Amino acid sequence: MREQVAAIAGACKQSAAMWMTLDWRGAMILDTACAKLGIKEPKIGVWDKENCGMGHVLRNSYECFAVVSLPEWERLTASERDVWNHKWTQGGRESDHAAEKPVALMLRACNLLCKEGATVLDPYMGSGTTGVAAIRANRRFIGIERDAEIYAAAVERVRDELEGDLFNSQHNSSC
Repeated sequence: MREQVAAIAGACKQSAAMWMTLDWRGAMILDTACAKLGIKEPKIGVWDKENCGMGHVLRNSYECFAVVSLPEWERLTASERDVWNHKWTQGGRESDHAAEKPVALMLRACNLLCKEGATVLDPYMGSGTTGVAAIRANRRFIGIERDAEIYAAAVERVRDELEGDLFNSQHNSSC
């Protein structure tokens, strides 16, 4: 975790913030990693998926998320709660990616952490949800994915979102 956070932080401006999902164990590890790297303590929230997931004794219905801010990051709001309700179901996915997140969740993260026009980096692009959210939030997007097949599907999804945005009637009101 420490190596991953260091690499991502090294690729970002000092005015950036990182947002990631993890489980409660990962949250504790992230706290230790940030301390060893001299980065501010991460802020941990809960994403309530509003349904039951997998589990043995208790069925998982949430994931944790973390916000890690770099030294020059400027807070955009002080009124965001640490519990986010965004419905997610296996059947509600827009791709075949097993860990796809809802666009609304990622849109909320984009709006929390960076201003319009900023660049959003997703070093684990997966299905491209963050790219779709970045476009909808008027942010630029850089996505990285190591699996070529998953990458190609994500690029197609983000491209479809961009093309839809290009032909959106709001942008062509003078035609």
